Amino acid sequence: MTIDQLNRRSRSHDQLPIAQAILAAGVPRETLTTASADTQIELHTDRNQTLALVDGVSDLADGRALLRGAVALNYRTADRVSVVNLPGKGTFEFRLRLPAEPHPTEQFGPWHLADRIASPVVGSVAPQDAYTIRYRVL
Repeated sequence: MTIDQLNRRSRSHDQLPIAQAILAAGVPRETLTTASADTQIELHTDRNQTLALVDGVSDLADGRALLRGAVALNYRTADRVSVVNLPGKGTFEFRLRLPAEPHPTEQFGPWHLADRIASPVVGSVAPQDAYTIRYRVL
């Protein structure tokens, strides 16, 4: 399903005139070598939960991996959390610092640290500052 199909399917009178967030999550290279079929990025709000479209993995200049994705912002709410699920590696939550009605941005914003990390493998998680996210609104 494409982001346009997601937008058309989820419109209603109390939703935003559909916006999209393009997400870029930076994680340690050993945590993510490829985006498997089980790798998910979710958007949780006080109104709904939805899956983002995962767009692949590339390398950052600092040696970390970059997981790319896009998600529709369907509701007027400032309560948005992006949840990155990496099977066998952990779950990483990032609060999106966006207003209830975000405006399009020309560039990605600054990197933000993970707000919460849950790992199934105790002791093997990199420091919290190794997990970051940045985003822009289209």
